[in-house]
Order: sequence, then structure tokens, then C-alpha cells
Amino acid sequence: MTFGQMKPGVDDHGVYQNNELGFSFVPPGGMRNATSQAADPSAAKDPNSIQLLLFQLSGPNSNDVNWRAFAVQSFPRSQVSAANDFEAEVRLARTVIGNTATETEPAKKTTIGDRSYALSQYQRVHGVATEYSRVYTTMIGGQMVAFVFTANLPSNIDDMVKALNTLKVKAK
Repeated sequence: MTFGQMKPGVDDHGVYQNNELGFSFVPPGGMRNATSQAADPSAAKDPNSIQLLLFQLSGPNSNDVNWRAFAVQSFPRSQVSAANDFEAEVRLARTVIGNTATETEPAKKTTIGDRSYALSQYQRVHGVATEYSRVYTTMIGGQMVAFVFTANLPSNIDDMVKALNTLKVKAK
């Protein structure tokens, strides 16, 4: 699978809005938008590609103890053969995090606000640092949407995940 970019939109108030899928939220602060550098333009036109909606980094040095990254990616639920949405969401999480990460505990269902997510947790050694990641995947408008939080300190992920409390989904 390849990664494409679908019209990112962080407005002047720091709110990410995706009118196509019908959701908005306030991304974690203290990072710069790196979506255009990370996306594959050819994949954006391919419905069989994972779409990179937003990608942010705290800085270029991923060995820095306070380094953080955040991504939002989507993929059509209809493209994944799975017994149920939870299983499909877990499969998407594994795909977006990559095969160099190790799952630290089994995926589980969790709720933040009024939204249910499949929560998958991973770690990987990257240079001299260990990266910790949590992937929260949910269904929005027929798409699985994965919110990927990565940091070198697990406590930084705790702070970043608070962004999900601001998620608003328009009823279709």
C-alpha cells in the first residue's frame, strides 16, 4: 500500500477540518505540519491507498528525548476483509505503524468521549531512542481513520492523546 494526501486543512485557529469525511479536531500542539513532505501525490488519487490526512513533527531529531510525531490516516473499511470493524481497525493500525514496530500488548477497545476506538500499542528502537506509539482507529463515514501518536517518552503520548477529546464528527 502507498500513502497519499487528501486536502489537509488546519485553519487559523489550529483546528483540523476534513469536510470530505465530516470531522474536525484540534491536533496536539508544539509540532509543525509536515504533511506535504510525507505524502505521495500519486497515492492521493488511488482509492486503494492509505490516505495521509495530517502529519506533524516536533522536530527533525528523532533521537531527542522530547521528540513527538502525530499522523492521521484513512482507508475505506470496504477494502479490508475482516469479521468486524474492530478486527479491520486493528489491521489498519498494524499497517500504518509498519512492520519494524513490536506490539507491546494486545489491541483492545476503548472509548474517548462518545467515540469507540481500537487501541493498538507499539514500540521500536530507532537509533539511540525507543519510540512508543499508540494508534487509535475508529470508523468515520465508511472510512477507518487512524490517529497515530508517537513519542520517545510515553508521558508525551498521554498529553497528545487529549486531542481526541476535541474530535467532532458530523452526522451523515
